Amino acid sequence: MKRVINVPLSHSGIDAAIIELKAYKMDFERKCKAVRHEVAERVKQKAEDMYLYATYNDWVDGHTDRALVPIVVEETENQSIVIAGYPAIFIEFGAGVTHNGPVFTSPHPMGYILNFTIGSYRQGRGWAEYGPYKAFGNASKGQFESWYVPDKGFTRGTPSQRVLWNAMQLTLAEMDDIINEVFNDD
Repeated sequence: MKRVINVPLSHSGIDAAIIELKAYKMDFERKCKAVRHEVAERVKQKAEDMYLYATYNDWVDGHTDRALVPIVVEETENQSIVIAGYPAIFIEFGAGVTHNGPVFTSPHPMGYILNFTIGSYRQGRGWAEYGPYKAFGNASKGQFESWYVPDKGFTRGTPSQRVLWNAMQLTLAEMDDIINEVFNDD
């Protein structure tokens, strides 16, 4: 987005240059917002595609559930946010009994930072001890062989699938293309 602004050394020349600089700044800000929007839309599309195949529940009887995960992009003047619906956290970080490795570790790179480690939900006691769920296994260590969900059966939970993380990483690999598309549309 190279641009040359000639400034004649006169009052009217400087006034014209100021007007041209303001127009340039407005165009630059518009294009930055367009880049932000395009990145958010690409993350959203990639995540929607990946969520179609993401496991929400791995049942002991061998079948798996898929979750409908609504995704929206909310934009303000200064930011674009990709928001995934209710089951996304379990799919992203996993709520698996046997899928994810040892207790208090995380297969997701942000797990430790955000305190979403295996067995950390409900202070390491596992969410299966609460509500209508029953735990089978060593509940005191946050490890369960399976959970029983009334009227549905036994589940091993959800393996960590990192959908949003992976969607963002794939989109970051496209940043040069996105920037070139937006800034070279003149």
